[in-house]
Amino acid sequence: MMVDRQGWIAALGLAILTCGPPAAATDWEDRLRYVSADERFSIRLGGRLHADIAQIDGESLTSAETEGELRRARLSLSGTAFGDWRFRYEQDFAADQDAQIKDAWIGYQGLDRVRVRAGNLQEPVSLEELTSSNATTFMERALPNALVAGYSLGLLAETWGQDWTAALGGFEGRIRAREEEVDQGWGLAGRAVYAPVNAAGRRLHAGVSFAYREPPGDRRLAFSSQPEINLSERRLVSTGTLSDVDDTLTGGIELAGIWGPWSLQAEYLRTEVRRSPRTDVTFQGWYVLGSWFITGGRRAYDARTGTFDPVRPSGTWGAWELAARYSVLDLDDGPITGGEERNWTLGVNWYANRQTRLMVNWIDAEADPNGDGDREDLRAIQARVQFFF
Repeated sequence: MMVDRQGWIAALGLAILTCGPPAAATDWEDRLRYVSADERFSIRLGGRLHADIAQIDGESLTSAETEGELRRARLSLSGTAFGDWRFRYEQDFAADQDAQIKDAWIGYQGLDRVRVRAGNLQEPVSLEELTSSNATTFMERALPNALVAGYSLGLLAETWGQDWTAALGGFEGRIRAREEEVDQGWGLAGRAVYAPVNAAGRRLHAGVSFAYREPPGDRRLAFSSQPEINLSERRLVSTGTLSDVDDTLTGGIELAGIWGPWSLQAEYLRTEVRRSPRTDVTFQGWYVLGSWFITGGRRAYDARTGTFDPVRPSGTWGAWELAARYSVLDLDDGPITGGEERNWTLGVNWYANRQTRLMVNWIDAEADPNGDGDREDLRAIQARVQFFF
């Protein structure tokens, strides 16, 4: 959803009003949650607002462009019923029609350390994808995220221990296409994470994931990526439509560590596209990022899900974080000349309190070659006001 500068400034004003000494998390939860007397039923209201602005420049642009948008404007309802059943529905009013519905599921957790969920879910692939947008270090996820399916209709089973978690599910496709009775194929996805170090101020995370998918009935699909700048309409790398696809197999490796105010995170993703009678092709990508809390504080980790949580600043006036990321996406293989892109991103985050964050990112994106076989680059400085409850 595009907004004018006045709308973005209004969002900034809302965030500033919420800044200040951190409030206890239970303050918001108590105000927006109802629990029955016997504690078998509960319901909670949640939401998030991400307002972005960016100035974008590059050789392919005649002049620098300044744009603003509501990147996310979500409301959610979640809760429990009869003690062991859980539900969640979340809708993004800033997304296009095909992607408005995010989490929409019901789940059963009456078994010991086992949870089963059915509905619209994130396929369990990639630490970066599964970490909430409220908790990612940068405004946009890294380039290899183009190889991840994201939300799909399916059935997912999850289990966990003190220092590990695992998930396996079967999936179809998007809700809107299901409503329109469009064949979307089917797939399997799974993830396993081991955290051998999980102590106060220290975390070590290692994980693997996979996704197998048979394509829609027309046997066509495509891969492309924005240059980690959602306000840019230009996609530097794109395979275009791939025909005669039999199936795809994606594998991923993820590593992360936290040492007090320092953190590192890295992933590698590889997708094999098998086609007949055409030539099989393989696409791949990776990234590495690091961050440092210069005023104290650290990234928060959830061992049960194997993902990062939003930061809880401990200082009176929040926490400041410096971060850097290098990411690569290669969509060139055999007869497919989708291009190869490399990005540098530098970031500064101010966590005013648990609910409010101000972000500034500088991005240098270079494709050599791009999807047209030429060299192309984009540069941008972008900022976000983030508020969630």
